Amino acid sequence: MDDKEPEVTVLGSVKGPAGFFATLDKVLKDKRCYVPGVLVVQSNKAKQLTSLQLMPSCFAPITEDQEMNYATWPTEMTQWWAAELPKLEDWWAQRLALSRVARLPVCSMAGTWQCDHEALDALYGRRLRAANCVLWASERARPDVGDEAVEADVVHVGRTNAPGAYWSVVYEVQLPALCVAAVRRANMDRVGGHSSTVGKPALRALRDLADHLDKEGHALGAQLQNETDPARKDALAREQRALGHLVNNFYGWVASPGSLLQDPALLHAVESEMRDMQRELLQDLKRNGCEVIFADLTRVLFATGKHSLEQAEQVWQTLVEGFGVDERFKALKVHDDHILKRWCGLVWLDAVNYAGVPVADGKVAEPVYIEYSLNLVDQLPAAVRMLFYNKALGKWIVQTMKYVLQHPGDDVKKALAEFHKNFLPGYGKGLFNVVTKIQESLDKDMAQLADRKEEALAMGTKEAVESVQKYQEKLSAKWDLPDMPGVIEKESCGSVTLQFVKVLYEFLRVERDAQFQDKVRKLRRDLLQLVHEREFDPRCEFKCTNTPVEVQVACPTCALVEVVDVTTHDFLAPGLWQCRSCNATYGREHLEALLLEIVDEQVVRWQTQEIVCKKCGQTRHDLLAQFCHCAGQFVSTIDGAAVKRHLQAVLSVAQPHHFVDLEQRVSMYLSLM
Repeated sequence: MDDKEPEVTVLGSVKGPAGFFATLDKVLKDKRCYVPGVLVVQSNKAKQLTSLQLMPSCFAPITEDQEMNYATWPTEMTQWWAAELPKLEDWWAQRLALSRVARLPVCSMAGTWQCDHEALDALYGRRLRAANCVLWASERARPDVGDEAVEADVVHVGRTNAPGAYWSVVYEVQLPALCVAAVRRANMDRVGGHSSTVGKPALRALRDLADHLDKEGHALGAQLQNETDPARKDALAREQRALGHLVNNFYGWVASPGSLLQDPALLHAVESEMRDMQRELLQDLKRNGCEVIFADLTRVLFATGKHSLEQAEQVWQTLVEGFGVDERFKALKVHDDHILKRWCGLVWLDAVNYAGVPVADGKVAEPVYIEYSLNLVDQLPAAVRMLFYNKALGKWIVQTMKYVLQHPGDDVKKALAEFHKNFLPGYGKGLFNVVTKIQESLDKDMAQLADRKEEALAMGTKEAVESVQKYQEKLSAKWDLPDMPGVIEKESCGSVTLQFVKVLYEFLRVERDAQFQDKVRKLRRDLLQLVHEREFDPRCEFKCTNTPVEVQVACPTCALVEVVDVTTHDFLAPGLWQCRSCNATYGREHLEALLLEIVDEQVVRWQTQEIVCKKCGQTRHDLLAQFCHCAGQFVSTIDGAAVKRHLQAVLSVAQPHHFVDLEQRVSMYLSLM
């Protein structure tokens, strides 16, 4: 309702919407000591109802406001309630289940998706109080203990990356329970003491919480098996799901700056334990005949070594059974739902440069096609990208996988060697035609541009000059290297065809077969001769020009924590990067705030760094001294060029994503350096 609407009598004495909300606010304030909590289904009058901030309130996940007619609003409100209540029933039942699991009043968890973090905060806080620990609450994540090293290093990456061409079935598996499993077996001897930034009581309380969640899960599972009452069985199933969400969101809670008890030092200790367990897991995969392609603290990609889907499925089931009985990995609770993706052949360079044949509904689609994420190809001119996808890299992958699928029972290594022996000559001729076509198309466009410039010069009219300028802009969009976030200095080779050959060879070289590599090197030499380049010229060597900008962020929907490189990560719209697990978007303001924090911390570290002697390593104490007492030269401990390059990379992200505050802040810092 609008405050400008005509006054009406409500409840006999209250007049108008303003009076109604004032009376309601007064009643809630007077009775707040008698009200354990308030469920707010929809409220666009937060300013008028200030009493909601004085009592426990739980807001239902309704995002759409409902416009109602002033005269018929009771009927419309009843219809709206009839439509919304079935939607809220499941949410409310799940919230009650979480309340029972966490032993918290339901209205004490005010968030929507953040309620899992609030529940873990409460459970962890109880254990800290039992251990006589101080619960720190301030703007900073830790008290000022005189050690900024841990707080500055907030991104800890434990990654394994093995580029290669994997022609067997590849599994991508997420590990949501890795954090809980690692904390439960934490080595307490590695923490504590004068040199440690996290105490044993804090880590021990976290381990007790992880053990509590595991025991509660087993207890609920046993009750669920013995329960016969359908209503009670449904309630236990909801509690089990709520407990599972707490386990899956455990790492997100430990790593999230929004957690009330978030501690960078504790996060560092937890991630150290996770990396140790990850290392053991990868070693076990290798012992089972699998090849690890990529792994971080949330997922692992591995090749099974089997070229038929049935045999690969047997390998997967064997792994699941083995993890289920192995005491080291039992707490991971790996099962089929953890499979994110399956590939029947994958060419992998890194997490943003790969291409493979996907498996959908238990089979490979006909005709065979590839799915890809090729950030290096996106840095090529627009005119050559589709040729690269279809005629260069895509043709090699599709033809190879077709051959593997047609010969599943043969010795694959020998079969692939024979296939490549017959395939590469024709493939090379096709690449010669593609490169020649690119060069001819470029020469043709440049010739047309030159002719138009001559005609415009001869005509001498404003319209002719503007026409040439538009045509030149069109050719620039077609043939120039695009502006990419993170790319500070574009490739300086000056040749579109040379850049095409360099990027293609970077993908072809991941094939580990020696004979294939010999032929690919010869093919590269021939292609370079075609574009009039020398094989060992430094400008013919591939150089990665991307400067990563990484932030650690938790998904607001599934709470998956990952280190996101905002220069290459998938985004739905400017400023809206997507979660890799559920495709939900991260908060635009949240990402900009994280980037601002990273920039400020980096500049502070640069300004407060120590100046040391290059010869003896002593710190300079006399600001006027140009040389050390040992005649050594004073140097900075942080590379100024690296800091400036990183700030430029952040600026290249801020501009296309329309982060105005970030752009202004970084521009100011760069002007002062």
